[in-house]
Amino acid sequence: MAEEEPQSPEPTAFEPSIPEIEARNSADPDTAKLAAALMAAQIDLATMQKQHLHTQHIRDRFLLAFDFALAIGGVVVVGIIAALFWDAWSSRSVIIESFDVPASFVAQGISGKVVASELLDRLKSFQDSTRTDQEKRAVQDAWSNTIELQIPEAGISIAELEALLHRWLSRDEHITGSVVEDGGNIVFAIRGDRFAARSFAGPRGQLHALAVKAAEYVYGGSEPYLFCVYLQNQGRDQEVVEVARQSFQSASRSDKPLLLNVWANSLSNLGRYREGLDKTREALRLKPDFWMGYDGMMGVLSSLGQEEALVQTGRDMERRAWRGSWFAARVPAVYWENLDYRLEDWPAFQREIADDMAKSGGHGTGIDEEAPIDAEALVRMHDWHGADLELETTPAAGQDHFIGAQSAFVRGIIALDRGEAVQALRFFRATDALATKYSDVAADLGSPWSCWLALAETYAGVAQNADADIARGGHLVDCYRFKGDIADRRGDWPGAQKDYAAAVALAPSIPSSDQSWGEALARHGMRDAAIAKFALAHAKGPHWADPLERWGESLAAEGKLEDALTKYNQAAVAAPNWGRLYLEWGRALDRLHRHEEALEKFRRAWSLDLAPTDRASIAGCCGT
Repeated sequence: MAEEEPQSPEPTAFEPSIPEIEARNSADPDTAKLAAALMAAQIDLATMQKQHLHTQHIRDRFLLAFDFALAIGGVVVVGIIAALFWDAWSSRSVIIESFDVPASFVAQGISGKVVASELLDRLKSFQDSTRTDQEKRAVQDAWSNTIELQIPEAGISIAELEALLHRWLSRDEHITGSVVEDGGNIVFAIRGDRFAARSFAGPRGQLHALAVKAAEYVYGGSEPYLFCVYLQNQGRDQEVVEVARQSFQSASRSDKPLLLNVWANSLSNLGRYREGLDKTREALRLKPDFWMGYDGMMGVLSSLGQEEALVQTGRDMERRAWRGSWFAARVPAVYWENLDYRLEDWPAFQREIADDMAKSGGHGTGIDEEAPIDAEALVRMHDWHGADLELETTPAAGQDHFIGAQSAFVRGIIALDRGEAVQALRFFRATDALATKYSDVAADLGSPWSCWLALAETYAGVAQNADADIARGGHLVDCYRFKGDIADRRGDWPGAQKDYAAAVALAPSIPSSDQSWGEALARHGMRDAAIAKFALAHAKGPHWADPLERWGESLAAEGKLEDALTKYNQAAVAAPNWGRLYLEWGRALDRLHRHEEALEKFRRAWSLDLAPTDRASIAGCCGT
């Protein structure tokens, strides 16, 4: 059977077909108007529905963005609260709150806030003067860092919430107190969370002085180690010993090695070196990787004149710290100074001093100004002008006794280097006068100045006091090797060699003894023996330029010019501004007929520091 065509459904009685509507419209004008109005209404309705949908879409997007903003806001609030909790938990601040003062003080403008601010200023000045790389606790007043943002749900401000959390969670030290009148005097009372209340009485006009006493009491009770450093910087070593002794048992485990170290330093300053050495040993027992303790022990050993023990302590420190390896511990550079000084590693020593000065506004974290010590490092690298500029720009130059003594000592070395013995003698005598008069200056000078004085006296032809000055220097490498130089100058070559050997035996790890012995052998024309000594000095002090340069001169004298050039090139790494080095380098190149290269070295030598005789030897040549 054939399939029937699909039929359109018949319109119901209530659904007139389009043709019928069109027929009616053409027959009845009123109906046509009604139909047109109906269609317009339908179009308006569709438009309104479309607009409604668009508005609904915008509203949905706005609500979504609002919900997202609320979520972000919630995260921010949670973050702020979490940060406040962490800040409170990790806080170790000293909070100074307003003091109670009598009405008569308020009438004069001295409110409780003013008194608290006076105490705050004193504490901050103590911290600023405490030059140390150890952590310092923040000192702040109770009304600082106020934030007035409100949390409506809690009904408290961020500042109030922060203060509440700090009360609950922190290790802050809260300090308050009072000032009361007692006849013609005033009583400055102070109280804290972790120290006993105490009062300081004095005349009414001494409020500032009483605040200083109270601040010292607070500082000592809150941070005994930093207080000891402050006292030590003030030269109050006996008080350091007492504070360290009294606070040691109650100190935290982490603070005990620090206290022992500063205690040892003050004992040394008081001349009690053996006791100081015991304290540094205990500090290292408590904390084997206590780098400051190693530095402190080397300082005490230096004061005791135990130079070989000092070097061995430094070597132990190098091994424990893996110095120079990929896994090296982060040791502050300043803690290597004692070791590098003895090993004649002047480039490293100078970097360490310069780094320490840069971290402390040009002063250094030690008790003394370090600029003249930095100058010594430069002059040991034969950079005379660099050293002289350092001395000229030293803070407090001409006012501080140590600076005066160290500056004269450095200028004495420059004069010896230039071959000007009479000038050297004048400078070393100035150092000797200050070091003899002031015991603290004598203790802080790194080298035995009286032995350098004896050497200058001998070279200047006034050696009647040289033996006595050598004896004053004690049992130190410089004194023994200079004694050998003096004996050689007097024509006692066998005696000189005994003195050099004694210097090596005294401290076998220190390179300067072999260097002096090698220079003496070279003066006597014993070049092979001299080279052997220079090689030993270089092995012990691989970053010292002097053994390499003298080694090069001896090789050149034997006609081994290419080998000499190698030594000069190596020496230039450690002493890039040494004029004589470039002069000898140029001479070796000239003998090899490498004249253009020789001219370059001669010009370089001319631009640097040269002794008058050396400068005269190339004057007029090479475009100089």
